[in-house]
Amino acid sequence: MIREDEKVYFTEEDKKNIYIKKYTAEELKTKEKQYKKNQNVRRSIFLTILLGAIALSVFVKSLAYPSYLVIAFMIFLIILYENIDRTDIKAVRRKYYFEVLVEEKLETETIIEQTLSPGSNITTFYPIRGRVLENDYFSMFYLEKEEYEKCRVGETVRITVREEKL
Repeated sequence: MIREDEKVYFTEEDKKNIYIKKYTAEELKTKEKQYKKNQNVRRSIFLTILLGAIALSVFVKSLAYPSYLVIAFMIFLIILYENIDRTDIKAVRRKYYFEVLVEEKLETETIIEQTLSPGSNITTFYPIRGRVLENDYFSMFYLEKEEYEKCRVGETVRITVREEKL
């Protein structure tokens, strides 16, 4: 894989040497259940905080204004995370993957790009060097943050892809 600015691409050599596999229906169900379980935990926490802030605003008049701020902020967070979840569920439902044996975890790569709006755009990539299990093809691969943090040298990781072909 190669990285150009903020995008990651498979090289022609990658496309020839990586064998794509398909998740079973049971594996897809398990992935989606785990994702929804994590969603529900977060939703429960947000709802508890929101209801607590509403109760404070109703019963403790001296804390009404700060409670309104918390209520507005929690509503913003709930809407934000629900929109993020809509796009993330598509990634969870991807049906194809390939497996890589991790040989080396590389330093994270951070790109800071100045934008026209205030602040800057920061993108972080999580690279590893590894071998595709089927044919010992060696290359650099980029993982998701959670997977990068969990993986260890000598372990196998699954990299999910959108389509049956790279």
